[in-house]
Amino acid sequence: LSSTALAFVPIDQLQAVRLELARHHPDVLQRRSAAIALASSGEPAVRVEALSLLLADLSRSDRVAATAPDPARESARRDAVADLLLTGMVALGERAEPMVPSPDDLLMLVFGLGREPARARPERKGE
Repeated sequence: LSSTALAFVPIDQLQAVRLELARHHPDVLQRRSAAIALASSGEPAVRVEALSLLLADLSRSDRVAATAPDPARESARRDAVADLLLTGMVALGERAEPMVPSPDDLLMLVFGLGREPARARPERKGE
């Protein structure tokens, strides 16, 4: 995908391609750029996936950076992203909505916690 297409094609038209870039691009800055773009302006499910990829990339870099002169740098970046999620950062769009719409997704992203299916809240009509 060309840099021109990434720059000028609306994010909602290339979400699947951008997710693949966030997963597999060899350049860490390109991976993170794609993940951040989707996390801030993609569809709700895509935002959660992009945030998961971004946090995983920051955690992976943190482990690699442990041998670098400043190992706290990547850890601080991951903590900053988690802080933004916990404070309720809002996604771009036609109306204000939380970047992570589901409390369960927020727990999974920030703390790595998942709700056991047997303990899931029952669905109510209209939700």
